Amino acid sequence: MIKLKEIIGKDLPPPYQHLEDENSELEMALKSPWAAWEFAQRNGPNPKLFAVIKGSPFESHYIRKFGR
Repeated sequence: MIKLKEIIGKDLPPPYQHLEDENSELEMALKSPWAAWEFAQRNGPNPKLFAVIKGSPFESHYIRKFGR
């Protein structure tokens, strides 16, 4: 049996949008810290991504995983 508080308490991540060109994906990822962090997790570190993530709640996660 599923309890109501279990359903309400979890946020689903937004769906991943696949684009054919990796450069256009990078441009989309540079628009928000969350998108940059998600892109970095899939494709590895990038100085442009870190510039977007810097100062956001995802900065410590990025540094822990990839360093500066």
